[in-house]
Amino acid sequence: MMPYILILVILTLLWLGAFWRIKRKQNINLLAGFLFFMFLSTFASFLVMLGINYSNRLVYLLVGVIFLFALFVLLFGVYILIAFLLINSHSSKREVQSFAYFDFVGSSRDNFTDYTIIIFR
Repeated sequence: MMPYILILVILTLLWLGAFWRIKRKQNINLLAGFLFFMFLSTFASFLVMLGINYSNRLVYLLVGVIFLFALFVLLFGVYILIAFLLINSHSSKREVQSFAYFDFVGSSRDNFTDYTIIIFR
């Protein structure tokens, strides 16, 4: 086995172990998401290196399936983002968009360096 493939296998297993430990013991979602992303990226690098070195069709098929899944997730995310932006633009038309209707509470009108809460009248 090539030494860089062995390093990728070790890194992949380390990222997976760190993700699993954080998720089971502390349940820190942001760190767990980062560790899972690192696991997936090193695993994808490992599969690409296997495909380059050994030219196996099964590896190419697996990389293609992972790529199609990632493309589906990306396109679905963009679709949902556009839908939520359209819904938000429709609902914000009914809101007041002038600062004349805001009231500044918690500080004087001359000094805005204090803590200021903006509420509707």
